[in-house]
Amino acid sequence: SLLTAPISGRRVLECCSRKRERKDFTLINCHCRFIDTLDQIMRSQENWANVVPENDTSSERSASEFSFGTDGSEESFVDLGTTLTRPFDINMLKESIETGSRILDHIEGKNVVLVIGKTGTGKSTFIQGIAGKNLYETIHSTECDGKTVEKNVYDSQDALPDFTIGHEKVSQTKAFCSFVPEEQDGKEEVVYIDTPGFEDTHHEEIDIATSVMLSHIAKKCKSIRFVVLINYTSLLEDRGGAARSILRFTSAFVKDFSKDKQGFMFLFTHTNEISGVCDNRASSRKALQEELLRLKQGSSRSDKDLLGLIDFLTKSLQKGYLFADVLHPLESDFKKLKTFIETKQKPIKTLTMAESCGLTAASKHRLSGEITAILLKSRKHIQSKPPKVSAVKENHELLEYLYSQLNFSDIQKARDESHFLINRFIDEAKDRIVEEITKGGANDSLFSVEDAIDVGETLCYLDVFRAQNASQHFRTKVHDLLVSMEETLSLPIGDILVTTEGALSLSSRSMSNTDARVLDKLNSWCKAFPEHEKYYTKVLHQLKTAIESTARRVEEFEFSMDRQPEDIAILCSDVCFLNSIHQQIELLLVHELDIDELYNTLVVMDQYISEVLILSTSEAMADLEKHSLDEEVLERIAARLCVLDALQLGLGSQQGFEDALSSIRQFSLELEDIVPFQFEGMCTDAKEKNLDELQELLHRIKGVLDICSGIEGFAPENMRHNFQSLLDVIKERMKSLSASFIQTSMPSKNLLDCVLNGEEAGLGLNSLSAHAWFDDFLPEGISIISSACMQVQKDYENLSE
Repeated sequence: SLLTAPISGRRVLECCSRKRERKDFTLINCHCRFIDTLDQIMRSQENWANVVPENDTSSERSASEFSFGTDGSEESFVDLGTTLTRPFDINMLKESIETGSRILDHIEGKNVVLVIGKTGTGKSTFIQGIAGKNLYETIHSTECDGKTVEKNVYDSQDALPDFTIGHEKVSQTKAFCSFVPEEQDGKEEVVYIDTPGFEDTHHEEIDIATSVMLSHIAKKCKSIRFVVLINYTSLLEDRGGAARSILRFTSAFVKDFSKDKQGFMFLFTHTNEISGVCDNRASSRKALQEELLRLKQGSSRSDKDLLGLIDFLTKSLQKGYLFADVLHPLESDFKKLKTFIETKQKPIKTLTMAESCGLTAASKHRLSGEITAILLKSRKHIQSKPPKVSAVKENHELLEYLYSQLNFSDIQKARDESHFLINRFIDEAKDRIVEEITKGGANDSLFSVEDAIDVGETLCYLDVFRAQNASQHFRTKVHDLLVSMEETLSLPIGDILVTTEGALSLSSRSMSNTDARVLDKLNSWCKAFPEHEKYYTKVLHQLKTAIESTARRVEEFEFSMDRQPEDIAILCSDVCFLNSIHQQIELLLVHELDIDELYNTLVVMDQYISEVLILSTSEAMADLEKHSLDEEVLERIAARLCVLDALQLGLGSQQGFEDALSSIRQFSLELEDIVPFQFEGMCTDAKEKNLDELQELLHRIKGVLDICSGIEGFAPENMRHNFQSLLDVIKERMKSLSASFIQTSMPSKNLLDCVLNGEEAGLGLNSLSAHAWFDDFLPEGISIISSACMQVQKDYENLSE
């Protein structure tokens, strides 16, 4: 608190010393070193707000406005701390700016005289004097700690309104006020403006508002002349610091004081309150010049700006230029001052203050603290559960307002960080919405009503932050998702509900766990977004209709092994659908579906199918035993296997049909045992047959193998091996026959022998070509019989040529 207070380390030491003498402030005894350091810190602060008390008759010490009280009581120290830690009143700041802004229309494009100074330097008194009002000396009484304190003050007869002269340590000027004299000494009209004091005693809000208004005035007016009132005691207290404060003050308005110095008038006040300085203007000017000389002697030669200011003030006093003077309410010639200001003082037209908004160190420090507090509140609000987005928005609008009024880097940073917080929140909200929408439409993720409600609330947050485009975009995404879910769940095959893939294949006719969850998600979305409830209602109606019609069709189906595979596939699809509904009964009960009787329907159908399968299997085995591997028998078995395959394909993944599936597997196992065994016997017998008997038998064996290979799920590897072994045996016999024929049929060089042997060779060729059917069982491009025949024919053709 001490570091942020507009007080000097010297007065802190003085106050603490008195407490130490009374031996009732033990903490000070323990921290003397801290106090010494504090004094150094206070001296180094860029703070020119050293206000002087209205009256101090002490002859042993210099006067300062930072007194804790005349008796140094602890209560005064505590009261100061209470004042320093009071809440920042942003409404006061806004009200002060808005009130002061009323004068902007009056000064636009006009020449302005800006009367500036700290609280208590006499700005309002100066305006009353310039207005020609009679000033007089009077006694002001005030009560303090049960004591009556009196002091000499100055007041105005028939005072101008809005320019009340204050006699307490609280500023009476709370906003900018303008005054236009009836008589103008210059060629152009001049507007005088009284300002609240920097580091105003109404706290930092007024100080900040003052800086804002000065910047606005600098932008609006045609030119500005400055009348700067300085409490003389601040020059005595800290000579170099006070002078540098003046330099910092001027640099806030102009870039180069040496060029624009004639636009400034410096009036030193309260000289009569300092012991050792006579109560007349002449002696006060002399004392002021001596003080400036001592200040110059104690300054570094390299500090050219400070030396230039001192020379300007000194020469003005020496030559009687009113750029620097001592102001006394009764002795000063206000008419002369007014004439000098309006005719001699140079108007400044290029102002640094128009580009920036200078703030005092204390105000910057306090405002930075308040900005930090606003950001901390925004962070807290935006991270709370649920986030308080309206409060965050209000804080952001407050920062935007401050940013529009103050050219202060901390405000810009805070505003940017607030933007970042909101934008990050919006981005995270978008990501969360995208994630929830994805989760709410995915088949393999959980999604609840709470998740859907969270999406709705997050969309409302986007609306609060005026991210309507994003909000509308996601509302459209939700709508499109629900339309897609409704279409997916209600896409019919007749009146049957299909899965979320929307496939039109019969095998997809089931209500999987995923489908049940999609239906549940659709219900959740519609509860959170009642405007879309129609999609859920439509799907639920179609689902009820599908369950009723499918159950009725299953109950009426007559199963037999003579049914076409397509009929069996439809039955399996219906059974799978009903079974899937039953499997998801816990998830579907919430939708108030009548599915209690589905289990009995499925049990009856399982028993019915199992009985038919057992009977059919027995008949097939009897045919095989009676007719061996007859192709007709095999074709009947193959047809039945197609029915069984359709059943196994349709019911293989279904619970509750174990009996039927067991019968199918048993029949397949028996076929895998008996058919290969009988096939092996057929191949063995064929190896012993004559070549003339093999053609029909070999085609029969090949037909059996083809039928068995075409049965899905039946893998006759041993049968193919036995058949290949048979082919290898026959192939060797065919090769031997061909080689023998070629050798005996070779044409002779004797023409008569060729004629006699040719007839025999022709008969042999006809006999060999009768076995050409065997080449059809060989791989493509390979032949035995045909090649031998062609070779013999070619030899006799060559001989005839």
